[in-house]
Amino acid sequence: MKTILIAGGNSGIGRQAARDLLADGHRVVLMGRDQRKGEAALASFGNQADRASFVAANLSTHAGVRDAARRMLDQQDGIDALVHSTGVLTLQESRTADGLHPFFALNYLSRYHLTQLLLPVLRQAERPVVVMMTAAIRPTDDTDFARFPEFTAFDFGHDRKAVQLGNHHYAAHVTSPTPNPASPPPW
Repeated sequence: MKTILIAGGNSGIGRQAARDLLADGHRVVLMGRDQRKGEAALASFGNQADRASFVAANLSTHAGVRDAARRMLDQQDGIDALVHSTGVLTLQESRTADGLHPFFALNYLSRYHLTQLLLPVLRQAERPVVVMMTAAIRPTDDTDFARFPEFTAFDFGHDRKAVQLGNHHYAAHVTSPTPNPASPPPW
């Protein structure tokens, strides 16, 4: 039996992934913003809910990600896998408390940050796994990285490509047989 953290597991594809993993006999920890959605997700698992738990977390800020990672490490002896299904789709110009566009903060940065903070524990697992659920994008797309990562006046049609390519880049980095030994960022 594996312990699997699903960021964004209280709804959508993350919730379905949790349901499938529970059916396969694993333990799941759902992470999401909304406590009510988390409780509803747990209740929907029926008799398998005894192998599921929920952690409320705001992954749109650096402080929120650090707090979520700290609580996970305090509550779990180990983590075998981390599934990232957290995301937001907004065409409106808005900013998180850290001054970042929510699409960038949640769909990319929180994934990288949370993985980096949990990576030492994940690497202790027999066969650690990190799954990044993201939209498919061709790596040859023309992306203006000069706008990355601030995205002043976020243009969804254009800037989402850089965020999605960032996810693909990080997934390739973290699964490399010889990962870069550099320390994670100090945030």
